[in-house]
Amino acid sequence: MTVHVNDFSARLARIEANGAKVQQRLFVGADESYLIPKKASDAPAQSEALSNAAYPATAVLAMLWGGVAFWVIKLLRWHLTHDAPIGQEPLNTFAVELLLAFALSLTVGRWIWQDHMRLRSVQAMGALIMSLTWHNLVHLAPELFNRIFSEMWTAGVLFGTDFRTIVIRGFEIPF
Repeated sequence: MTVHVNDFSARLARIEANGAKVQQRLFVGADESYLIPKKASDAPAQSEALSNAAYPATAVLAMLWGGVAFWVIKLLRWHLTHDAPIGQEPLNTFAVELLLAFALSLTVGRWIWQDHMRLRSVQAMGALIMSLTWHNLVHLAPELFNRIFSEMWTAGVLFGTDFRTIVIRGFEIPF
């Protein structure tokens, strides 16, 4: 019996030496546990502030990625179909682009963020906001969009929409 007690003491000493790398509660039997005392952290207090700021920064990046995914889908659709409408209703094109952007955002977001499940709604919000306001970027940089898409496409966007608006089903809401 003393051999097991010495082995257990040695095991506790090894676990306590590892410190933060292990769980703080060690289960030694069906109903018994041993609480390992926490050591003072060697990390500076600034790292805790940085870890607290990481989630909002990740959420902002996820929202931006949702917007970028919308532009990737718009660019691919333009180059593959030359902006041909999907069906007779303009809402069909909007819905298909939005759903494809959301799917692309989730697919690539899974590779970027391992815990992407909590960021799904933020990515969807980024894609939705970009789908409603993308024409404002064309108004800000028409020369850039002339090079990426075409001059005719850019002129159609500039003529068909106003700057600083949100377009919902063809209705423009200024902001």
